[in-house]
Amino acid sequence: MPPRRILEIGPGPSPLHHRGIENSLQLKDNEEYHGIDSHEGMSERTVWKQAKEEYGDRVFLYQGDRTDLHQIANNSMDELVALGTYGRNGKAVREFDRVLKEGGKLLLGTNTSNEQALRESWGARLERRGYQELPSKTKRYTHKGNTSAESPFIVLVWQKGYSEESH
Repeated sequence: MPPRRILEIGPGPSPLHHRGIENSLQLKDNEEYHGIDSHEGMSERTVWKQAKEEYGDRVFLYQGDRTDLHQIANNSMDELVALGTYGRNGKAVREFDRVLKEGGKLLLGTNTSNEQALRESWGARLERRGYQELPSKTKRYTHKGNTSAESPFIVLVWQKGYSEESH
């Protein structure tokens, strides 16, 4: 069985933090992780050295931008995670749609004070492309980010194409 492929945009030092563990990549046995970050030297951070050591060829890191995911093949990702990414840039929406498989999930997250802006900036664009929001998958938690203060965070989930929740 092929691995479940996850792409995260801008993971920084806290990959997949919506899973509850910060500053450490946590993968399930059947998962493969791809991270794209605009910062040079991302792979030199301790968290990424540890991830490569623990998961080996199941972790791939790229330097790049959310509006140009040329390193990622069309329809190749089962899940795309973008925590803190806004869709005001139409190129990001197109690229996310290009790499995500039919039936794949798009997880978008932000500080809860920006929840309405996140819904407004992504919602209509995703619906036009055939995505459906999955309210039952919404997750709220606290996240430290790059500061010592915790802040409330929300992750909204959309599914590309057919959704059993809608039928």
